Amino acid sequence: MKIKKRGGDVKSKKKHREPPFVIPEYLQARSFDCDFCGTKNLVNWYRKQDYPKESIAAQNQSGHWVPVSFLNDCSHCHAVKQINVETKDLKAGIVVGGDEAEREFNDKYYYLISGCIISPEVRLRIENKVFDLEAKLRKESGGSIDIFHAKEIMDSRVWPGGTLAQRQKYLRKMCKIISTNRITKFNAAGCLVSASGNQRKYLRDQVFSAFYIFTLEKFTWRGWSPLYKFDQVQRGKRNGWAEECVVGLRHYPIFVELARGLHIPEPEFVEPLSSLESKISDCLAYVTAREFHCKIRGREDYVPSNQYGSAWHSGYNGRGDLIYRHAKGFPLKEVFGF
Repeated sequence: MKIKKRGGDVKSKKKHREPPFVIPEYLQARSFDCDFCGTKNLVNWYRKQDYPKESIAAQNQSGHWVPVSFLNDCSHCHAVKQINVETKDLKAGIVVGGDEAEREFNDKYYYLISGCIISPEVRLRIENKVFDLEAKLRKESGGSIDIFHAKEIMDSRVWPGGTLAQRQKYLRKMCKIISTNRITKFNAAGCLVSASGNQRKYLRDQVFSAFYIFTLEKFTWRGWSPLYKFDQVQRGKRNGWAEECVVGLRHYPIFVELARGLHIPEPEFVEPLSSLESKISDCLAYVTAREFHCKIRGREDYVPSNQYGSAWHSGYNGRGDLIYRHAKGFPLKEVFGF
C-alpha cells in the first residue's frame, strides 16, 4: 500500500555524501513555469532540499508516507515552486543483489559494482543449476571449495591442484547459466590514474551512486520497489559509506522523481554469497573486473564479459562523463579507450 507523505518534516542529522550529477537523458529538458513571473526554467535535479526525502512508516503499519514533490527556484525572480512527480502504483517488490570489485595495476585504480535481479519464474531452475555446478566444483576441487566464489576458484592457494583451464571452466559454466535474459544484470565502473586515498573513495562513492540512480530508474517505472542487498565488504560489518551515499541522494529532486511515489527501502548489507543474487553478482563483478585488469596488462587469460550475456553497463571515462550501454560485453573501448 502506498500513502502520500504529509508535512511536519524535520532536518535529518544522518551523515550523507554528495552524489554525482547524473541525469537520465529524458529528464534533461524537463522544465517548469514560474507561478509569479511566468519564466520557463529547466528543472534543477540537484537543487538540495531542506531534508532527505525519506519514506516514513505509517503508524498503523499499513504502508509508508512517501515524498511525491520537491522544490525548485525560478532563475529570474527566485520564487520557490513545489513540483509534483508522476507516481506509479506498486506492482511488486524485488530484490537486487550487489557486489563490488577493485583492481590496481601500476598507477591505475579500478572500482566496479555489479548487481542483478532474477525473474521469479526462472529462479528455482537457475538455483538448481548453480547447486549442481557447486557439487561438481566441490568434487573436482577435493573439497577445497564448497560454494561458488570466483576469487577462491581462481586462487591457487585455495585450490592448489587446479589448473587454469579447470578454474576458468567453472567461471564459464556460471556465465552460461546466468546468460539468460531472465536475469537482468548491471555493472558500473570507474578508473583513476595516480589516485590518492581520498580520490579513490570519491570514485567509489560516485560509482555506487550512479549505479543506484541508474538501477532505480529502470525498476520504478515498472512499478517495482527495489530492496538492495549488497555483500558486506567485511563480514559482520555494515557498509556505512554506501548508506551515506543513499542518504545523500535522498536530499535531491532526482531521487523523488525516480522513486515515483514508491517506498524505497534502505539498502541491506548481507553475508557474502548468502543468496543466489549474491553468487551471480560475485561472478559478474569478478569476470568484469578481471577482464579490465588483464586487458591493461596485455594478458589474454581471462573469461570475456560477453559470456554472461547482455547487461546494462555504465562507466566513467577519462573526461568524467558517464557512458551507458546495453550490450554483450563491457564497452571497454568506449569507456576506457581500449
